[in-house]
Amino acid sequence: MAKPPDDSTDEFLSTPAIWLPGMDDDDWAAALDQSFDRALATRDFLDGLLSPDQFEDALNHFGIPDPRSVEEAWSEGKTFL
Repeated sequence: MAKPPDDSTDEFLSTPAIWLPGMDDDDWAAALDQSFDRALATRDFLDGLLSPDQFEDALNHFGIPDPRSVEEAWSEGKTFL
């Protein structure tokens, strides 16, 4: 992700990294890395460093192929971790 400008929110947004039974150290490290990457992508989008299309591409990379379907699911009471 890009380095934020000096006036950015620069607040680290919380995104979950979930440890599941059977994960080894490499799996856990990968989950933590993805958690940090999601937080940084969200920060960059909120700071205007990523366009909506770029942020949508990032979400797709993180396993959310259609962000609009996530919003619809949320309105139906579903959650995603």
